[in-house]
Formats: sequence, structure tokens, C-alpha cells
Amino acid sequence: MRVFCPLVACASAEKRDKLLGLLKEIAEVTLASEPRTLAYGWFTSAGGNDGIASNCVRGFEVYEDEDAHLQIHRSSDPYKAMRKAMVEDDILTEPLVLDILQPCEVGFMSREKGCVFQGRRGSQVITILEYSPLQEQRADLLQALRQVASHALSYEQHGTLSFWVLEHAAKQDNQDVVVFGRFTDDAAYHAHRSSALVSGLQSIEESLLHPPRITHWLEGGIGYMNR
Repeated sequence: MRVFCPLVACASAEKRDKLLGLLKEIAEVTLASEPRTLAYGWFTSAGGNDGIASNCVRGFEVYEDEDAHLQIHRSSDPYKAMRKAMVEDDILTEPLVLDILQPCEVGFMSREKGCVFQGRRGSQVITILEYSPLQEQRADLLQALRQVASHALSYEQHGTLSFWVLEHAAKQDNQDVVVFGRFTDDAAYHAHRSSALVSGLQSIEESLLHPPRITHWLEGGIGYMNR
């Protein structure tokens, strides 16, 4: 499985909106004709993300394997049109970096099957929690995340839609951990963060040499989760 969670910095609000339009066209084709693309969603900034401009967008893409990503997904006409526009229209402020992630057997990608964002503006809140660089207490951190995920799956049925813990595919070189969270709305997110198990996780976070970065995003009407 290949998972990507790219952060894309656009040169302006207008170029961000152009990119979102192109991504929406890609999502239409992906949803209709790429069954091995298990999730494909793009989200807009909720604001208040320290060090990240409001022109940035965040993606979440899950492929069964390398061929599903490189041979099938990247061969579609809308994808090729987006890549061309990125270069010709100077949409990005810096080159796109795609770190390959993989599940580390903690948490769940999606509680529900076949959640489609495409063509609607919903209330879902997406969070990306990044532990980087993570060089110490990794085992303790993963255990705490496992407890949070188990609690969310069992007791936050109507609020926490995703809580998926990911690691870098080349983990021998990169021990960082990324957590993809998805909540029905802002109230559900805050209810999750106020649980006792999350408080225990925060205690471990406070002891880390480098504090984690958490960013917040909004459902943008592009894509789907858990085909």
C-alpha cells in the first residue's frame, strides 16, 4: 500500500483555486475508473496553521500498490493536465515533495465505507499530526496512539471518522510518524481532543525533544474515502 499526505503551497489564492479545480477533475476520473485508488481527497486550510499560508492545500491519497499510483493514476488525462498547468502557470511556490507513507497497524483509515466528498461542501474537519523528527520514545508514542485509536473506534462512533497512524516506507532511515484524523465537525474534533486518553498522549508529546505539529483542514468537495 502507498499513502501520500502532501502539503502543497500555492502562489496565490487564485492559483490555489485553479489547482483545486484541476484536482476536482482528477477526482472525478479516479472515483469512476480507478478501483485500486482506495482514497483520494484534497482539503483547504481551516486557518490558524502556524507557518503554513492560507493558500496551501493538503492531500490524502491511498493506492493499493505502486502500479495503481504510477501506471494507472498518473496516466489519466486530467492528471496530465494538472501537471502541465503546474509548470506553465507557476501554481506552486516550491517543488512538490511526495513522501511515501504506509500504515503501521495502528488505527483505522475510515469508519464508514464509500464516503464521497465530491461535489458537496460538508462540515468535516481533517487534522494532520506530524511527529518529526522522532528519535526517542517512539514505542511509547505508538502505544499511546494505539490506545487513542481503540477508544475512538469504540466510543467515538459519531464523531471520529478516521484515526490512522502512518510511518515512512523507508522507516530504517526515517522514524517519523504521521496521524491522519477526520471528524464529523469541529465539535467532534474538540470532544476527541478532550478525552482522557488524548490527555495521556499529550503528556508523552510534552516530553519529546521536538513537539509535534498539528494542522487543521476542511472538507473541500474533492474526492472520497475508503472506496
